[in-house]
Parts: sequence; C-alpha cells; structure tokens
Amino acid sequence: MEKFMFFKFAQNFIVALLCWLAIILSKNPLLASSEISEKAKDELFVLIEEYILKNPEIILKAFKKLENKELAEKKIREKQIINENIKEIFHTNGKILNPEKNIIIVAFVDLNCAYCKKSDYEIRKILKLHKDIHYIIKHFPILGESSMLAARASISIRLEEDFNVYLKFYNNLMMSKSKLSLTEIERIAVNSGANTDIMIRTLYTNKVDEIINANYKVGEMLGIAGTPTFIINGEIYRGHLEGYELEEIINTYRKRIQKKQS
Repeated sequence: MEKFMFFKFAQNFIVALLCWLAIILSKNPLLASSEISEKAKDELFVLIEEYILKNPEIILKAFKKLENKELAEKKIREKQIINENIKEIFHTNGKILNPEKNIIIVAFVDLNCAYCKKSDYEIRKILKLHKDIHYIIKHFPILGESSMLAARASISIRLEEDFNVYLKFYNNLMMSKSKLSLTEIERIAVNSGANTDIMIRTLYTNKVDEIINANYKVGEMLGIAGTPTFIINGEIYRGHLEGYELEEIINTYRKRIQKKQS
C-alpha cells in the first residue's frame, strides 16, 4: 500500500512539475518564440522526465523540503496563537504565569486516556526532582461521556476545594485503572478527602462549562485533536513523552530562560 502511494505521488509530482515547466517556458520570451520549435520543446520535456525517472530521489527531496517548510510555517502560527492567548493557556491557581520567566508544562488531557496517565507519571517524577517547574492541567475530554464526567468532577473539586485536595484527586484519577464511572469517581473523591455532595451539586455549573469550553477553544485554535498534547517552551508536542524526552525539552527551556535573565 505504501509503495502504491509513493508511486502515485511520484506520478502526480512529475505531471505537476511538467505542467509547471510548461507554464514557465511559455512565459519565457526566448523559449516561447518561434525560434524554438515545438519538437525541441517536446524533446526538452522528455529529457526532464527521463532525468526524474533516473533520479527518483529528487522527488523525496522535494517532498521533504515542502514538508519541512510547512512544518516551520505551522510552528510559527502555533507560537503566534500561544502568545495571543497567554491568559487562557497559562492561568493557574488564581494567577497567570509568564512562560518567558517560568518553566511551565501545559498538558491537555483526557482522564480516561492511557497515554495521558503514562505521561503524567513521568511528569510527576520530574516535578519531584525539579521544584521550579509549573504543571498546568487543561481538561480536554474527548473519549466519551465518562471522560466528560471525570473532567467535570475534577474541575468542580478544583473550584470548590483546597488546591491540595484537587491535586490528590487528580493524581488518584490518573492512577486509576478502572473506567471512570460516577461510582468510581465518587470513590476516588472520598479517598482524596473531597466533599462528594458539593462535587455532585456543582458538576454542571456554568463555571465548569466555561472552563471546559475555553479549553476546547484553545485546542481548536492550536489544532489539538488528541491527548495528551503538551505546550512546553512555546512548542506543541502531540502524544506521549518519555521521561528522557521531557528532561531534554525542559533543560533546553531552562537554559533559554537563564540566558534571557543573565
């Protein structure tokens, strides 16, 4: 299947290239003149086509160059969106952190997502080693009603309870291997020291809706379609990050901040 796709792409690439050359040649006064016969032009096209067929690697080079160009442009757009939404992205615990002065990991997570749980475990290990890192959770439920319910419960406890109770509840949710039904969520809430009556009563408040919708809005602007997704050092990382990858990213981030402050 992959070979078929490659040859299809190659075929389309050659056709597109020849069409492009035809346009360029037709606009060139010298080549468009009657001094060069149609036969000569056809022969030139044949030579170009033969060269491409004999050197198919140039197709891959062209494709890679285009891919890199599009990726670079995408990163520029993403950084611009991040800078335009500092308040929405870096708001935590009643204050807005400056990503140019603080080392911040922003995580878009679904509480039923296995890779979110795996990444969270790696992040918490790093947080124990580095006390200067801020960890901001953006609840981004995409895996069904159970995920939405867990996100609502987590946000509700974050709004109504002590921050440490919220952290314990969130960590316990992340460590749970069970499907997060309302019964399981209530059990975890009790074990975390949260008031389940308040949690249930505030699950569907406007404030909870606003936070979830704000996360969805930022996610949409940044093209976030899956979890986990991270914003670290002005870059977006999609998918699970191993501990060594996080360490490398954070070290680069820390050096950049230290350089600015020196």
